[in-house]
Amino acid sequence: MRNLMWAIVGLCAVAASPLRAQSTDTPQLLPGESVIRVTGEGEVERVPDILTLTVAIQSDGATPKEAADANLAKMTALIHELQGVGVPEALISARQLSAAPVYAERDGPGQRVVRHYSASQRVEIRLRDLTRLQPVVDRLVDSGFGQLDANFDLSDRTAARFEAQRKAIANTRAEAENIAAALGKRVGRLLLVANTREGYGGWRNFDDNVVVSGSRIKPLALRPAPVTVTSRVFVDWSLVDQ
Repeated sequence: MRNLMWAIVGLCAVAASPLRAQSTDTPQLLPGESVIRVTGEGEVERVPDILTLTVAIQSDGATPKEAADANLAKMTALIHELQGVGVPEALISARQLSAAPVYAERDGPGQRVVRHYSASQRVEIRLRDLTRLQPVVDRLVDSGFGQLDANFDLSDRTAARFEAQRKAIANTRAEAENIAAALGKRVGRLLLVANTREGYGGWRNFDDNVVVSGSRIKPLALRPAPVTVTSRVFVDWSLVDQ
């Protein structure tokens, strides 16, 4: 877990005169105040409770229909294998179907020649019981479906997101106090909070564990990758004399 912070200090001296707005976003400063803008990032990790496993299927044929039919046969076989390890068809969905010609290399100028057609499709399997991950991957690899990606996630990110936000804001306060002390000042009012970015990460790729010299082998023991939730905020604090 890490917390990254950047501070941009903009000290805007204000004379003891009528109030002036510093920008359209920041409230007016009081006499004797200056402003500091701090960017804080908070990060938390959670154990995932949901997984989307993506399987790439690719087939070749002399015609687009032949390639598509071959791909359909592979997808039917894939569904059969998944049902064999207890994955219901309702949790399986097909994505990104495409078919395109594959051209032969040209020896010289002239019209390109179609060598064959290639059909490809991505199939997603959504698992809420992560204890099924290893048996599912083992069955897919043994059946020749070795191009796998896994995305671990949280079914509800709200609590993790709120905690990341609290950490981000706390970090801006600590950073502002440190800079204020170095300037012989102290942190005053909270002037502005802007939530700039939130992110989630939990990808894991299994390609390296699948094929060796054309022979399928068992993948390594798999564990859910932690899901990282981050939040970044801009906060404007006023600075006043000690």
